[in-house]
Amino acid sequence: MRGARSGQRGRIKTLTQLRDQLDGCIGCGCLSLKACPLRNVDDAMAQQGAGPHFD
Repeated sequence: MRGARSGQRGRIKTLTQLRDQLDGCIGCGCLSLKACPLRNVDDAMAQQGAGPHFD
């Protein structure tokens, strides 16, 4: 039971941080590359340009 509670606390902490980061973004739609927490900083396919790259 102790392990389950620890896991729950970790998930709650992660979701709380996500909520706090997105608080100003909901409805914004800017996806600013400098400020948006939703951007994918490790996007290896970004070098190929915008849009889908897989069949």
